[in-house]
Order: sequence, then structure tokens, then C-alpha cells
Amino acid sequence: PLFAPMVVGLLLRGIAATFSTGYLMHDDHFLVVEAGASWAAGEDYNRWLPWNQTGVPKAHPANFAYVGTQFLLFNLLPGLGLSDPQQQMWVIRILHGLYSCLLIALAYGLARNLAPNQTSVAVTAAWWMAAGGFWPLLSVHQLVEMVCIPPLLWAFWALSREEHLGWKAILTAGIGIGIATGLRYQCGLFGIGLVPVLLFQRQWRALISIGLTALTTLVVMQAPDLFVWGEPFVQLRAYIDYNAENG
Repeated sequence: PLFAPMVVGLLLRGIAATFSTGYLMHDDHFLVVEAGASWAAGEDYNRWLPWNQTGVPKAHPANFAYVGTQFLLFNLLPGLGLSDPQQQMWVIRILHGLYSCLLIALAYGLARNLAPNQTSVAVTAAWWMAAGGFWPLLSVHQLVEMVCIPPLLWAFWALSREEHLGWKAILTAGIGIGIATGLRYQCGLFGIGLVPVLLFQRQWRALISIGLTALTTLVVMQAPDLFVWGEPFVQLRAYIDYNAENG
């Protein structure tokens, strides 16, 4: 049942990656592409790095975890003979499109677990992820709001497989929520939403274990902050301060 939506999803993402050049929104270009590419070129667009700031260094309110992966790609691509910016961006959009195809399979699996006797529901979910709305267009752009969704969906797909959660589901859920929150802090709300559900189900062990696993994963994802700033959660604090000041 996944074959057709997966093929169509891949085709639409290939079209979007090829023809949706430039940037779609301010965030995808100026918070990800421009920053990562400038670091790879030995520069520092917008002075994110503390050693390029004058006076008291101020952290940028955006996590290095995702933009750091794009920096690594921009470092790698010239070694593969891809030095033209248009070529580099096409490859990056294709990679994002392939990554987003995980959504098709995960949405199918999640819906199948929630409605085991209604395959049509799962197929519909897969088609929505493959071709619905603006998914193909958004998924090939460098938007952290899109990149955080597959690990989040992976976590809840794992939770939907078992009524009484075993250690595999617990670890998968904790790691998925931790990665998603590390990429985009708001995803932590999904983890908080699990608390009353698991309390109601009296799954105390699962609740504590998922929480600890998610927290550990989130801490590991602070490695860029440790490298750049010398302490964890610097950009999380900057993010909270920025939104508090500009709310």
C-alpha cells in the first residue's frame, strides 16, 4: 500500500527540489543556509560566533544542531566537485526531500497502529504526507519546523505499537522526542503532553524512562553549545529571552 504514495512523494519532492530555487522564507535561508555556508567559507554571516562579536558576546536564539549539519554539508560538497551554489543547493534540497519521505512511512505506520482494521485510513495518511497541501514544497527547504517532524513522528509511531510500553518503545520515544526538541525547542510540548496520558494509564516506569531518555538525548544535542560557548543550553536561554522580550 505504501508503494504508490512513496513514488508520488519522491517525484513531487524531486520536482520541488529542482524548480523551487532560492529561498522560500526568511528562516530557511538566513537562519540556516546563509549561516552554514558562510562558516564553510571561513566567514561568519550575522556574527553568530562569540569570537566574532564585539563587546559582550550574545548567543543567537537558534540552535546550532540543525544549522551545524548544513555547515558540514557545505564543507563536504566542494570535495565532491560541487562548488557552484546552485548545484550545492539542489543536492541539499534533494537530501531534505528524501529525508522527508520518512514522514510517508511513519504516518502510514502510526495510522495503521491506531486503526488496525482500517487500512484505508493508513493509506490516506500516507497520501497526505506524500502529496497533501504544501508538504512537497516545504519539505525540500531548510526549515527546522519541517526537519524536527520525522523524529517526533518516529517517537509516537513507536508508542502506538504497544499498549503496555516495552523498553524498545520507551527508548525510541525518548530519543525521538529528545532529538526533535534539540532541533526545535517547542517540540518539548509533545513530550509534556505524554505526561497526563501515561499517568492516566498508570505507566509510571514508562513515564520516568521516556523522560530521562529524552532529557539525556537533549543534553547530548547541546554539544555544539559546549564547543562554541563552553556551556550547554546557551541558545535555549537566548531563545527564551528573545521571545520574552519580543512577545
